[in-house]
Amino acid sequence: ETSETPPTAERLVAWLLEHPEECLSESASLSSFEALSDKDSLSDEVTSCTEESSSVTHYHKRSDFFSQDEYAMYVRDYVVPGMLVRCCKSVDEVHQGEVGRVLTIDHEGLHDLNLQVLWQERVGREQNTFWVRFINV
Repeated sequence: ETSETPPTAERLVAWLLEHPEECLSESASLSSFEALSDKDSLSDEVTSCTEESSSVTHYHKRSDFFSQDEYAMYVRDYVVPGMLVRCCKSVDEVHQGEVGRVLTIDHEGLHDLNLQVLWQERVGREQNTFWVRFINV
């Protein structure tokens, strides 16, 4: 998909979340980089960034839990303001697969509207905040 405007960090993260199979795995071959010349070598900054990213945190999915309550408690315990989340169950104006940034968390009650999320803009809707339940992300 080609766009005339440069991608934002949020759109890049959203794309990475939507296309995990496109990312290199730890066992992936880097043979495509072997054609680089000495002039094309990576800087120390990129190398250190790559080393830091190797300690990626892996989060559980809804299917990893026996009940909605267990999943809701897990999300409540791990989500923090500023974190990017993906909607995994459509609710009102927010559709499954959309990505947003957590603004506020209400830790009271597992099945109330606990998370205020700034959802990224999409066709037909500007960037907007909506409250969702823990089980919706």
